[in-house]
Amino acid sequence: MGLNYYKYLRTAFCSKAISDAGTSVTRTPVTKTLSNTYGSETLTDGTDVTINAYFIRKDASWMFDKEGEIEGGNALMLVYYNVTVNKNDKIAYKSRTYRIKNVHSVAVEGETVFKRCNLFLID
Repeated sequence: MGLNYYKYLRTAFCSKAISDAGTSVTRTPVTKTLSNTYGSETLTDGTDVTINAYFIRKDASWMFDKEGEIEGGNALMLVYYNVTVNKNDKIAYKSRTYRIKNVHSVAVEGETVFKRCNLFLID
């Protein structure tokens, strides 16, 4: 079997997991602006959008690195590759609000399959 077959299986598995086990969450896009005078940042909320995501709620996790402890987040969210999610966006799920700390594209054989987002609880 060729590499394309295995690539299809992995892609289908990831898409199926999000569509079958996923849930609806509310994404609020956030725009960050910097002050010209002092460089202070202002975050402005945009219009809410409902997206389908695979959401994993967990307690705060800690990774150990040479420099010490680095917090990994309060939750993990997986979304389809074509869903727009950005750092600092807000995610509302089960009466809790999270902020996206970072977004990583997960690729299989060079093609982005889904995006993984680390979330921090803010409300």
